[in-house]
Amino acid sequence: MWRGAAWACIVIGWGMLDGDRGGFDPPLPIRELDTPAQEKGPFLSADGLRLYFHRQAGRVDSDAAESTIWCASRESLDAPFREPVVVLVNGGDPTLTPDELTIVFVRRADGPAGANLDLFTATRTSRDSAFAAANPIVDLNTPSNEVGPKLTRDGVALYFASDRPGGRGGYDIWLSDRKTDGSGFGSPRNLDELNGPSEEANPEVTSDGLSIYFASDRAGGLGHCDLYVATRASRFDRFGTPRNLEGLNSPMPDKAPTLSADGRVLVFRSSRAGGAGLSDLYVTRRTNEAATPAKR
Repeated sequence: MWRGAAWACIVIGWGMLDGDRGGFDPPLPIRELDTPAQEKGPFLSADGLRLYFHRQAGRVDSDAAESTIWCASRESLDAPFREPVVVLVNGGDPTLTPDELTIVFVRRADGPAGANLDLFTATRTSRDSAFAAANPIVDLNTPSNEVGPKLTRDGVALYFASDRPGGRGGYDIWLSDRKTDGSGFGSPRNLDELNGPSEEANPEVTSDGLSIYFASDRAGGLGHCDLYVATRASRFDRFGTPRNLEGLNSPMPDKAPTLSADGRVLVFRSSRAGGAGLSDLYVTRRTNEAATPAKR
């Protein structure tokens, strides 16, 4: 199960900086956003100027349903983030459409304490306005848990993780398509080429659709949870064998990768030593031009 402390996400290995970093520099903490609380579930806007994430108080690793979603902005890619503002309460793992007017996130389903985690969505009229009341995504939710959603940059597909029946074990990565940004989601399918008896979650797909980053606690990783990447030749092909980005990972959980639209900036959360709290946000940039995904 990936609820509470068990939630894990794969990130490139740390402590082995000569290992595979996928063309990225060694990661650095985003000091201006880290606090003694926990920062998790980052989502980077297409232009890299706004970073959404959820924050939990205290030092107990609980699930995203007990969180508040924040947004921090900056003037340029080289500038520090400003003080974040609250975007939405009672939710976590935010992901947004390209115009940032629709948000998909995780919230505990209505019911008694301990109810399952579901996907919800809400809209707003501008980036400066508040989100309207959220609604569950009934076409995707089940009596099991749905977590870690990520919309593709064109807004027409949603990747997420679920421990529903029909998977390969624990949490698996699922994909649901829709005809247009704003239309209903279709029946999700299991990405069985990525999943196994271990936990896989927090998928992030590059803008060209040819690479997927995700979280896993499978055997052979550096720590409790690592980031992995898998590639394919075209959007119509299956993803190949995932590889561990060991040069970014640490012995502690490394999770929740999010990329800028050009694939050059990667933000993730980590519980490694040296942070301000139990979970902090880290950033790394690509220096290898050949490893940069093509823009659509």
